[in-house]
Amino acid sequence: MSEQSQVQIAILKNDPEHLILDIVGQSAPIVNALRRVLIADVPTVAVETVLIQNNTSVIPDEILAHRLGLIPLNIDPSLLQYKKPEDQRTWENTVVFKLKVQCTAKKNANVGLDDKFKYNNSQVLSSDFVWVPEGGQQELFKDKAPAPVIPDILIAKLGPKQEIDIELHAIKGCGKTHAKWSPVCTSTYRLLPEIILKRPITGIAARYLQQTCPLNVFDIEEIKGKYQPDDVDDEEDEEQEDQQQKRVMEMDKDTKKHNVGTQCVVKRPRNCSMCRECIRGAWQEKIKDPQKREKVENAVELTRAKDYYIFSVESTGVLTSSTLMTNAFDILIEKLEKIKQLLIQHK
Repeated sequence: MSEQSQVQIAILKNDPEHLILDIVGQSAPIVNALRRVLIADVPTVAVETVLIQNNTSVIPDEILAHRLGLIPLNIDPSLLQYKKPEDQRTWENTVVFKLKVQCTAKKNANVGLDDKFKYNNSQVLSSDFVWVPEGGQQELFKDKAPAPVIPDILIAKLGPKQEIDIELHAIKGCGKTHAKWSPVCTSTYRLLPEIILKRPITGIAARYLQQTCPLNVFDIEEIKGKYQPDDVDDEEDEEQEDQQQKRVMEMDKDTKKHNVGTQCVVKRPRNCSMCRECIRGAWQEKIKDPQKREKVENAVELTRAKDYYIFSVESTGVLTSSTLMTNAFDILIEKLEKIKQLLIQHK
């Protein structure tokens, strides 16, 4: 069987803003290439040019322009053409917004109130963006008018008589040019943690191991079998031992076996953050009996599955996470095809 046919992908979470995949049987360079394409090569639309007519706020012009560029815009990049620095602005490659806000005092407002109750427009928000359609954009964006993804992003605070009057030009671009065009908040992958119990950990030791893990990776399960007095830890108090004896007397009618004790099992390896608490041995030191402590020494092995990747994509909201992943696969395939053609030409 070829390596390609062994690759498996499972979708664990598919929300508009968050996608989690399990990728099994693939190499790290390919998975990392997909991550880098998501960050740097999937196009979006962001503010590139800011024409400031008036800015009397406390924020300097260049800082204000930078803040405006980082606001994610809900615009489908496939509807626009790329605009090169030497190209003229047209309705096919540029989306124009107006931002004009002036702060005024409210009449008869209580002096002790917060500014947003004393003044009109004391906060400039992303919802104050006004789209200015040009050419055929009214028809082009008939399904969804261009606007910021999140309407309540705070841009600036204004005092009485302060004003911001700006024209913004948004164009299509990629994250490799500037981070404002990156469509993801974060795109990461990690290898699946693999926790191996090299020998059974039972009784009080099982509870100590479960409690030492801060992320609840381990669980306690009952052991079925023929009862042996040694299965009950001599460190347990009388009440716990009484409960153990009661469980022993409960017969399983199908298997004819008793519940004779408890053991620790790895239940949620995906939760593991590789903090190494389970192999540091602090939980083993709580066991008073030296012989039982010796039995569980080095009983836990912590490693990672070599070809099992947990891949996570968090979108800024410009595009859904599933659309981002689809576009990233298409772009990666296109890049590989170009390399293939170049190799064929220079054969």
